[in-house]
Amino acid sequence: MQKRPNIIWVFGDQHRGQAMSCMGDHNVSTPNLDRMAVEGLHITSALSGCPTCTPFRGALLTSRYPHECAPENGSPLPAGMPTISTVLRENSYYTCYLGKWHLAGEKTGVPGNQRIVPEYQRKDWDEWIGYDNNNQQWKCPVQTGFGKDFKRWYLDGYETDCLTDMLLERIRGWGENQQGNVNADPFFAVLSVQPPHDPSVAPQKFYRAGKIEIRPNVPNIKWVRDFLNKQIKGYYAQVENLDWNLGRIRQTLADYDLDDNTLIFYFSDHGSMLGSHARFNKSVPYEEAIRIPFIIGGAKRLAQLSEDVLLNHVDIAPTTLGFCGIDIPGFMRGFDYSGLWGKRNLDNVPEEALLQECGGLSQIHPEGWRAIVTRDGWKYAVTPDAPWLLFNLNETPDELYNLVYVTHYYQKRRELHNRLQILLDKVNDNFKMPRIFK
Repeated sequence: MQKRPNIIWVFGDQHRGQAMSCMGDHNVSTPNLDRMAVEGLHITSALSGCPTCTPFRGALLTSRYPHECAPENGSPLPAGMPTISTVLRENSYYTCYLGKWHLAGEKTGVPGNQRIVPEYQRKDWDEWIGYDNNNQQWKCPVQTGFGKDFKRWYLDGYETDCLTDMLLERIRGWGENQQGNVNADPFFAVLSVQPPHDPSVAPQKFYRAGKIEIRPNVPNIKWVRDFLNKQIKGYYAQVENLDWNLGRIRQTLADYDLDDNTLIFYFSDHGSMLGSHARFNKSVPYEEAIRIPFIIGGAKRLAQLSEDVLLNHVDIAPTTLGFCGIDIPGFMRGFDYSGLWGKRNLDNVPEEALLQECGGLSQIHPEGWRAIVTRDGWKYAVTPDAPWLLFNLNETPDELYNLVYVTHYYQKRRELHNRLQILLDKVNDNFKMPRIFK
């Protein structure tokens, strides 16, 4: 058997961490994710350190913070910047990317579904089939190849199903290659799909009947509830479809005796507000936008192991390399959490995480915002103009009470303000912090 495991990343767009049945959400049934959470490693406090598509994806692949690689939605991943695929290929992994990319960079007048992902980005992978960005969950356009071998076509079916079919075809080939061949190269595969991103549509069989439970921080305002009702059932249907496809992946791995030497990482680029605090989509530091699923399942089944460590977007690549037994390169900034798989305690686990929104195309705050989340349950966010949010998540997990201008908490605000500045200095982020006087 190979010494190094195969790795598969599976992630959707806007799947918030609360939206799984193993997290107590009664609106959705996710039996395959639930099983992975029980058998493997479930990090229940994982974060999207920038809850916007492009910046998260740049940080995911490079383990650098968004201001260093892809600061805004539509920013291109810089030429020559190494990624996790670079490192894995140097260590004899076969690498394959399937699905949404969203790192090609904006070109005026060229729709996202027509943008050609630059060759320098695709050539970092042994195989790359995908698209930059679109909201077409049926008839999704994809592209591959270079020069005279470049081609583009439309998937004949629902995006998640079709891209999963591609992955299953490749798993079968890799399985046949690895059976009885101890010298076969391990593989690293990425399945990146648009759902459960809006428009919230899914194959009909995944829609559930009955009333939807609304989170307590969704205000009872007609336009908010009306808009939510247009999205919510489709959103959960998309999650259930994604879970079903995850089950197909696990079954195919078992069919080809790959399940004991393959780790599946399931996560998302960020969550979705879905009406909480009268907001929709992402790009804000509220819980519904920043908390993501993070489950590792596959080889060496465990009794349930859940952890509340603050795994951030920059930590996913180093953690993956840690499982592969590969040294973390110096350009990566994240923390390697792979040690959680074999033991309960890790030294020097980060006690806080940095969140960033660099502004630009997101338009939430044109000059961006920064935030800190701590393991003991505090969150503090600022804009360049003023402190913005302060929550004690132990007391108000739904963030119904903003404490940022409550005098009783000024000392805590000052402490978190200083800790946030230290994090910014550590990663050379020159964001202009607001002045506070107490």
